[in-house]
Amino acid sequence: MDPRARGSGRGPVPLRPPLQPLHLVTDDAVVTMSDFLARAAAAIEAGGARVAVHLRAHGHPGRRIYEWARALRGLCDRHGASLWINDRVDVALAVRADGIQVGRRGLPIRDVRSLVGTAPRIGYSAHSVGEAREAVAEGADAVILGPVYRSASHPGERGLGPGILREASAIPLPVLAIGGISSARVREVRSEGAAGVAVLRGVWEGAAEESGRRVASYLEAWDTG
Repeated sequence: MDPRARGSGRGPVPLRPPLQPLHLVTDDAVVTMSDFLARAAAAIEAGGARVAVHLRAHGHPGRRIYEWARALRGLCDRHGASLWINDRVDVALAVRADGIQVGRRGLPIRDVRSLVGTAPRIGYSAHSVGEAREAVAEGADAVILGPVYRSASHPGERGLGPGILREASAIPLPVLAIGGISSARVREVRSEGAAGVAVLRGVWEGAAEESGRRVASYLEAWDTG
């Protein structure tokens, strides 16, 4: 039983299924690709119930994010994948998202929980073990920790190093690794205690027709790690 998932006076509810090992994160550049939804369809079909898609599009208006979210909701439902929305609680509620990802610049976790209830998971993007522990205390369901390695998404940062995952292993929630995670590095981060990996360029960049193959390579690396 999950002691964090309690109803109002009815006791604990059954433990939720484990998080997917592969989380596919977008950014403003990805969502504005002319073939973004085709790439997403191939990636989701290849990963099925073992992937979660995180729609992150901070530079776009709510209506546009909602339209992408609706399209992704349909793809995820078709193939058993999960849909997470970054920061936009309104969009997450509108499309029945499976999860909401927040960070230090977003709404506090406790306030998000009061808005969405117990159903969607709440993930937190942390940049240190201390920040991850604070997120747990606030009621997060999972933590994405990084950048573990140098990443184009965080220019000028050296990366925390894979050892940060071992340090975070005492946290009583799933901790996923992010930042420079290539398929070749999956085995290392898993051996250090990562519960999964979150990737951006490793899946979205490259030929569109290879999107599914790239997802499959990450999952194969996880299974053999």
